[in-house]
Amino acid sequence: MNGHRSVPRRHRVSLAAAAVLGAALVLPAAAPAAAASPAAGDNVPCAPVMPLADVEAGQIGTGWTVVKGTVPQSFKVEILGVYPDGIAPGKDMIMVEVSDLPAQSVIAAGDGIWAGMSGSPVYIGSELVGAVAYGFATGPSVIGGLSPAEDMAKLLNLSSPSAAAVAAATAREPRTRLSTPVRRALSRLTGRSVAASGDFDRLALPIAVSGVGAKGRQLLGERLSKAGIDARVTRGASVVRPAGSFVTPEPGGNFAASISYGDVTVGGVGTTTWVCGTKALAFGHPLALNGPSSFGADDATSLTIVKDPTTGPFKLATITDPFGTVDQDRLSGIRADLGDAPPAFPVIAVIRDRDLGTSRTGRTDVTAADWMPYVAPQHLYADMIAATDREGQGTASLRITLEGTRANGDPWSLEVGDRVASGDIQYRTASELDNLLYRIAGNEAEDVRITSVHVKSTVQQAMRTASVVRIRVSRNGGPFQAPDTLRLRGGDQLVIKAVLRDRAGALRYVDVPFSIPNGAAGFAYLVVAGGNSLGSPCEFDPSSCGAGSFPKLLRQIAAQPRGDDLVVELGMEGPDGSLKVIQSVVRQSLVVTGFVETSLIIR
Repeated sequence: MNGHRSVPRRHRVSLAAAAVLGAALVLPAAAPAAAASPAAGDNVPCAPVMPLADVEAGQIGTGWTVVKGTVPQSFKVEILGVYPDGIAPGKDMIMVEVSDLPAQSVIAAGDGIWAGMSGSPVYIGSELVGAVAYGFATGPSVIGGLSPAEDMAKLLNLSSPSAAAVAAATAREPRTRLSTPVRRALSRLTGRSVAASGDFDRLALPIAVSGVGAKGRQLLGERLSKAGIDARVTRGASVVRPAGSFVTPEPGGNFAASISYGDVTVGGVGTTTWVCGTKALAFGHPLALNGPSSFGADDATSLTIVKDPTTGPFKLATITDPFGTVDQDRLSGIRADLGDAPPAFPVIAVIRDRDLGTSRTGRTDVTAADWMPYVAPQHLYADMIAATDREGQGTASLRITLEGTRANGDPWSLEVGDRVASGDIQYRTASELDNLLYRIAGNEAEDVRITSVHVKSTVQQAMRTASVVRIRVSRNGGPFQAPDTLRLRGGDQLVIKAVLRDRAGALRYVDVPFSIPNGAAGFAYLVVAGGNSLGSPCEFDPSSCGAGSFPKLLRQIAAQPRGDDLVVELGMEGPDGSLKVIQSVVRQSLVVTGFVETSLIIR
């Protein structure tokens, strides 16, 4: 660590944390961290903060971030001015231009500010000015935005969230559009043109993901985008959930906010801004803007800066040693409580491959229950690929057990079985879990959490299916006829003969007894189909989605037909115009596909 430089004579921000810890540590501009790394959980002296009122155009500062490995490197930062309300009402943005210092190539590594620099601390003298957090969405640029350290410091005073507060957190997406005067001012200051359509967004986060291939990473990227996270989803290494041996971050070093650990380790990688007491601040912008949170906080190792012409430059990194738990996710950054492990919500899959005669048990621990619908299907997909050692067609049985808590804290559980067949059986089984989790997590009745997911599956490569090709109907013991030739009345006793053809071409005949309700009259439809060919009942009857009652939703899901069920469904218009649906279900030894539908008139 280089010798101390003189500290500008200006008022420093008074922080509650600094008052508790005693005199603030005066750091030199040439290095962002103390010479000796403290043990995890130790009280780390807080660096002084420059008040936003003292930030002026023309000031020169030094930023720190990691390009490769774990050691921070420095870069030059010139203050262009303060953009009032540039982040949000009451939250200003410090506009800067970055460049490389002699013999350094931090900015050149990405031809401008790159994804993964989020949180890079910027000092003027010994004072922390802010964190690099914003840039142009249209591509790499040397023009960027800092989250003021004055705003980030306020995160230290937030109380630790309760479990209920974490469960109630929601995600939003901030976005800043530069006004025409600001674009013109930036163009005058820098001599560079700023595109009129340019949005000034928070920097994208490289999301390191282990255990899934390109298709899985693409699907996760789409899910993250819907959650308001601009991500560069990259391959990462698997990390086991921390149980001890915590390390302490250093300003300018790598920082990963981990959504899960295990077979599918998912973490957003940025930069540590500030270490103060037993807390650390990072990113300078939110991960998902959840407010109270419970993500993992971890170190990372940078492999390189990738110049991707499609998504823009980003840091390729792997998650390593634990710091603690990210307990606040706010506009000005994320806060970590050092030395405390995050919670674990397990996803366990036991996959048996009938052809290979092998089985595999895999586990992923999700740090925030709200992220179960994002991570659990990825885990199942990854474990299906690993267990079958292939990708492609097949048939799979599924037994899914879910546990969780309701809005009042009471526990709930659900166990459902299914059998599916597909040309991409690994993806199909993950999709079945995905649909189930989102139906539960997105229900309109009440806010619930999914705290554990257990899946058991037996897979084989053969497509064990039979398709419905035609039906015949017998009325009150009479001969079997085409259904459109029948005249039906309320109270009639029917036998539906379904004709199925398996993949070898053999025909199978299944007789299903069925009753027309007394008093029924009017137009109706008759469908004979496989259980998974009918689609969600919510499409036709919103009450079947459990609106108004979460227990009702669980009962409906548990009673829903499986893929190996042959379903006869009669839909009739009631006197009030509503649709009344009656089903009869017969389980088969094969997965039933296809459907036959006909219209009926009941007199």
